[in-house]
Amino acid sequence: MAFMNRHDGESKFQSLLDALTDCDRRHSYELSLATCYCTPEAVRRFIDAIQTKLRISAVYLYLDRRTAISIGHENLTCLMQAYPELLFVYAIKAGRLFHTKGYCLAAYSGDDLLHGRLAIGSANLTAPGLTNAHGNIESIAIHSNIRTIRKFLEFFDDGDTVIDLSDNDLTDFSQDDPTVATDFQYALLTLGYFSHNWSANLATYFSVRHQLNEEGRRRVREGSPEEIGRLGFQMDVASISRSYFDFDLQHWRRPDDGKLVKNFGIECFLGHWIPKSIVDNGKEENRHFNEFKAAMFIDLDSEMEGICRKIEEHYESLTWEGIIDEREIEPTQAFQEKTEALRNDDIQLYRIWSGRHFFDFPYDLGNVEAIRDTFEDLVDTAKRSKRKNGAKRAIIEAVRDRTLKPLSSRQMNG
Repeated sequence: MAFMNRHDGESKFQSLLDALTDCDRRHSYELSLATCYCTPEAVRRFIDAIQTKLRISAVYLYLDRRTAISIGHENLTCLMQAYPELLFVYAIKAGRLFHTKGYCLAAYSGDDLLHGRLAIGSANLTAPGLTNAHGNIESIAIHSNIRTIRKFLEFFDDGDTVIDLSDNDLTDFSQDDPTVATDFQYALLTLGYFSHNWSANLATYFSVRHQLNEEGRRRVREGSPEEIGRLGFQMDVASISRSYFDFDLQHWRRPDDGKLVKNFGIECFLGHWIPKSIVDNGKEENRHFNEFKAAMFIDLDSEMEGICRKIEEHYESLTWEGIIDEREIEPTQAFQEKTEALRNDDIQLYRIWSGRHFFDFPYDLGNVEAIRDTFEDLVDTAKRSKRKNGAKRAIIEAVRDRTLKPLSSRQMNG
């Protein structure tokens, strides 16, 4: 059986689960998950969904070594601890990209494979690939032939290719390793965030924008319509906007960007590279952020009724003036939806609060030139700097010894 989703990612995930678990439920099964890219959240959702349908005796997760490194040994260890004595994680070490996406259930009697299902397709075990609604369009084929399933599973019996994460932290790259060049470069780059200044603020985020219609644009060209100025809207050529919520960030302690960049940043063409172990370990900073978030939403929730009333009054007035386009979604509803989106988006809110934007290395494993160029730029900056901060010293040591250990959270934090 083969299928491809066209629109709804949720139906894709459910279709895969239904097809994969359409097997003899008297057996207990081993579940093997082989994927190039994955997220711990998607892995959890997959395992939990399978366990509601079948008895699972073991789960084996196989992923590309560079993906394992980018997720982080600590995160993968936490994932295994969520399923003690059930989940085992392995990294595939190969000179080429481990690009497989296969999901397999296998029932055994001793060493004999009795029964099973194998799903092969294009879907990685990620939110857009498999588990989220409105994800990628993917194709998946289901196989039940025992010989096909056995052939698929035989690949993972190679001890030279498969690394057990329970006794290997993936930090060392020996010189005789045929994959050392790209693997090591990619692994090192993904141990840091790239940082840019972030200019958007709360007033911008919570502003309500209306599109001017032809009459509105004409009146703006001839002189600002009195109603726009009276209601406090800012104008540009084709639209007007107004902020309805003001929260003074100056009263809340924010990160010291200069100190972070000075002590741990390395500037390259993608921005300032800062070790994740430093950024993620900012417990005091996270406390200040959570205090700010709680106070801001207390104020916003208390003002919401008045804000919505004012937005509605202004919208009715501007519509009556005949200078704005009517909206498909009422502006009060749009404002409330934007509020809830921010309430559940700590990444966006952190950008606004901190004034900086962190992002992961933006290239995938197959983009060898981008990996090499970024790596060389980063290392060259570290070596040329007269004043070598903690990150620069760690990078130089890591490159010299072909190991990621100098960038571990323990060593970077002293």
